[in-house]
Amino acid sequence: MNSKSVCCVGGDAAQSFAFEALRDNGLPGSFFLGSGKAVPWTQEISAAIAGSSAVLVGLSGRSPQSDSELAAIQEAFRLGKPVVVYEDTYGVWQRGQFQEVLGRIHSMFVIDCDEAVAVAQAFPGVKPIVVGNPTWDDYFFPDMDRKEVRQLLGVDEDRTMVLVSGVKELTIDIPVLDDVVNALCQDYLPQQFHVVMSLHPGSAYGPEPFQGLVDYGQSDKVGVSVITREQMPSAQALAGADLVVSPVSSLIIGAACQRIPVICWFNSVGRGRQLAINGRTTWKPFEMGIGPVFLSGGNDILGEQITRLLDPSAFEPFRLRQEKLFPKPEGPGEPTRKMTEYLLSL
Repeated sequence: MNSKSVCCVGGDAAQSFAFEALRDNGLPGSFFLGSGKAVPWTQEISAAIAGSSAVLVGLSGRSPQSDSELAAIQEAFRLGKPVVVYEDTYGVWQRGQFQEVLGRIHSMFVIDCDEAVAVAQAFPGVKPIVVGNPTWDDYFFPDMDRKEVRQLLGVDEDRTMVLVSGVKELTIDIPVLDDVVNALCQDYLPQQFHVVMSLHPGSAYGPEPFQGLVDYGQSDKVGVSVITREQMPSAQALAGADLVVSPVSSLIIGAACQRIPVICWFNSVGRGRQLAINGRTTWKPFEMGIGPVFLSGGNDILGEQITRLLDPSAFEPFRLRQEKLFPKPEGPGEPTRKMTEYLLSL
């Protein structure tokens, strides 16, 4: 019997879903996961750390979700347990609340080789381990096809489906959805559209705040709906989409994995949020060339870009970049396997 046991603590949804994948694939240990909400610090977590062979911790974006992660790191330091932190996407190791402790951790799971180099330069004593992201398997290997997704979402096959990603902030989500709906109402656009906004799983709100915009946007030309993760996860909804519009969201990466046109639509409020959480106003996927990036602009610009990207010849350069930067793995489970093997080696 394997005597190894890993204590996993994650607040944000991204960390929690990755750690759930490890648990579901047999990683032995204790799991304290918030799925977007704060994990209260308890004696049970402390005892789990004391009985563990290693501690795996997420890097949530802000307090209170990151509070228990920081507490778990400090408790592991006190007890002499090796700490591995998990980078769920590009650059999250730069988050300010973690800077004082990252230099003392054992190792860090990172997305790719470039991130490994950056981490090694910033924290010379930390071992970066390139593993990818377990949840990206859902992008590469969707469990439903286009027809099934559209049937469940009520999207007619002759409609162009535009998937919009939510980011946990109403001050971003509502303006982005408003921009998309108004852009698609333009008379020069020949298609009929259906806009689906997929709320972030960590959102404190449901579809209700969007109802006025949904009612306003409904027409013969445009249909609008807002869905939660419980109705359908955004990674699943991707299979039915013809195009994605997203601010700072992993759905940009998901679109690249499925070779779907994506527009990075990043307004001033979004840039301010990015600066507050991650200490910078840009994000690596914006710089990869997998889709056009707009830091500001009106409905006419967005409408023109949607029309352009729906033309296969205009999308082709972006599709080639997507294939190069996000090659499809031979099969699912590779990140989970790498993470499990490494954790059980400690």
